[in-house]
Amino acid sequence: MKKKRDTQPLKAKVHCSPDGSHVGLSEARQAYGQFLEAIGIGHALTDLAETARLSSELLVQLTSGVRQPVPALSLIEHAVKPEADWIILDDIPFYSLCEHHFVPFFGHAKIEYRPLRWIAGLGGFVRIVDHFSKQPQLQERLTEQIGRTLVDQLEPLSLRVTLKARQMCVELKGMPAIHVETHFEFSANEGRSSLGITPAESGDFVAKD
Repeated sequence: MKKKRDTQPLKAKVHCSPDGSHVGLSEARQAYGQFLEAIGIGHALTDLAETARLSSELLVQLTSGVRQPVPALSLIEHAVKPEADWIILDDIPFYSLCEHHFVPFFGHAKIEYRPLRWIAGLGGFVRIVDHFSKQPQLQERLTEQIGRTLVDQLEPLSLRVTLKARQMCVELKGMPAIHVETHFEFSANEGRSSLGITPAESGDFVAKD
């Protein structure tokens, strides 16, 4: 097998450093403290300033994908077979923030692909999932971003990405006793004619007691 040079990472359009040193943490802490006071809970906290500091710093970490380039897969040339076998990576954990409510949604990703010319090191898939998860997200968009990035870098015969997640914005608004999983699937075939988001076979929403 011949190893291919790492694909070029996509450049993020940002105006601050990836580590958050230029994101205005001082202003964020102040604004967060003012927000907590505005919704009437500042007085209920043991240390408002410390809560504002810790929350602001955590949000910088949880949104670091916005400020970083897309990771590149390390590709290795693959001997093409008439009918390439599927390579499956399952149960890749991810944690993200709903962009509408800024509360978590989390679950597992499954990546399946049939290689054409390239296969990739397993760690690269995990890094790509983590990169797009560390942004304010919608599950549909997260699924598609992971899928399109893998198609662009791998150039596979076929590829499927399925994300199953629990949405805290659903569970925290009156349904704490119900475990709800949302399923979204991205699929692409040779020629990229079927790129798109479709509900997984098990349905948009699966509720479990």
